[in-house]
Amino acid sequence: MTKLKAFVWLDFVTVKQYFTVKNLLIYAAIALYLTATSGNVSSGMGVGLMLGTMFVSHPFALGEKSNMDALYVTLSVSKKNVVAGRYLFTLALDVCAILFVFALSAIGLLAARTIRVNVNETDTLAAILALSAVFIVIQAVQLPFLFKLGYAKARFFTFVPFVA
Repeated sequence: MTKLKAFVWLDFVTVKQYFTVKNLLIYAAIALYLTATSGNVSSGMGVGLMLGTMFVSHPFALGEKSNMDALYVTLSVSKKNVVAGRYLFTLALDVCAILFVFALSAIGLLAARTIRVNVNETDTLAAILALSAVFIVIQAVQLPFLFKLGYAKARFFTFVPFVA
């Protein structure tokens, strides 16, 4: 279990460099703008959940670029732990993205009220749950391709669920 936690932590460390205040503020501003101007909470939430989905594939890209698979072998991390760790990392990242999106949605609703855009607040929770489910399904389709083919070969297949 400790190797699994360490592996999940390693994945978080690999994407941590992209969780800067500047990057998060840019995504938050885009999400708030879309929510406030369209009066549709789903448009702003899609931005936050898309961000989470992009970060899921980053450990695969970095691992392929810097040959981290060799490191896992030397550290005697089993393939089972690698797969379970990546799925746990994905789940944890999704939970964080959903909480982030929920907070931004609340702020976006307040901003929409301020500029007097009509927003249906009752759809907010349903929209968060529906979009979260859609992005989790997208990631569930992407992860096996990333494991099987590697990031470089699976890039095309990771965009297919978004198009569908």
